[in-house]
Amino acid sequence: MTKKTTNLIVVISILLVVLIGIVVAVVLTNNTKEYKYETKEFTFVRKGGEMTVTKFKNPDKSTTIVIPEVVDGFTVNAIGADSFSGDENIKELLITSNIKSIGDRAFKNCRNLSTITMKGVERIGAEAFLDCEYLSTINMPESLTTIGDRAFMNCRNLNKFKYSFDEKYVVKSNLSSIGKDAFRNSKLNEMLIPSTLKVIGERAFSGASLGTLVFYEGVEEIGVEAFCDAFRYGSNIYTFDSSKSVGGHETSDTEMVKYLSIVNKFPSTLKVIGDRAFKKTAKNDGRLYINSLEVPESVNKIGEEAFSGVDISILSFKNPNIELGAYAFSRLSSYSLDVTLPANIKHINEGLFLGTTLQWNKTLK
Repeated sequence: MTKKTTNLIVVISILLVVLIGIVVAVVLTNNTKEYKYETKEFTFVRKGGEMTVTKFKNPDKSTTIVIPEVVDGFTVNAIGADSFSGDENIKELLITSNIKSIGDRAFKNCRNLSTITMKGVERIGAEAFLDCEYLSTINMPESLTTIGDRAFMNCRNLNKFKYSFDEKYVVKSNLSSIGKDAFRNSKLNEMLIPSTLKVIGERAFSGASLGTLVFYEGVEEIGVEAFCDAFRYGSNIYTFDSSKSVGGHETSDTEMVKYLSIVNKFPSTLKVIGDRAFKKTAKNDGRLYINSLEVPESVNKIGEEAFSGVDISILSFKNPNIELGAYAFSRLSSYSLDVTLPANIKHINEGLFLGTTLQWNKTLK
């Protein structure tokens, strides 16, 4: 090969590199450029391959909303922030499987929205359904991973989640995050906590109306005030027991889950119960009833006033290194408390059983 030929090859190679760089730059530029699309009812914005609903105009005052799946050849995959906010005409919402994300405040103050069907949503943003006061039923798609802060706060008629189950009645779920105040002041009467959820956010269910709370093994932390004033009178907590046989019982899905669960039991994966996590205050008429509670050995911290005002009759601990916060079991509403503590327990703070009548008919162990 001659020197001239070699030089020509080098020049061509350099030009190709430059050309590829220009093409990449153009592609990147086009991916960041926004394209706006208008229809009679919607405004869409496309950025690269992402098509987002940014505004719902609702000129016909429609009550049932179905978002188009494709616009100009691009799949609609997101509902943008504030896009439907304040529309009081909407009553029913169908979110098809192509929609993966619901933006912050997307349906905030849609006061007459009562039913939501979601098929492929992965993320629900902060305050997405805040103050949707007539919202009563929503389904929890298996795809959902994140529920943002205050997402369903003040949905005062929200009483039911629809779940899907496998053949052993394990909830099909990828949910990994429930934000602060997510369901605060809702009227949820039952909640199943899937195994994929590790942390329950602060005040997530505070002020709800739970009759049944079922944990699947997996949750590690219950946040501050997560279930404060969240229970109806005589409510119970359960932990699902995968070893139980389904059998031939004919009943509702939730009742079957309860049948397959152990009452008055927390999961063995639980490590932290936050301050006032299950506290009952004077303003709440409801009451969580736990006849006999054996705190799992996995729990290393119970926060201040965590169970204050709860109805507990028998209480025992397995972990001698557990940290018990001040007033954690104060003012229990049961007639008396039969308590067993490890002999070498290391962390007991003031007022642990303040206002509670203790029955020391068991020797401290």
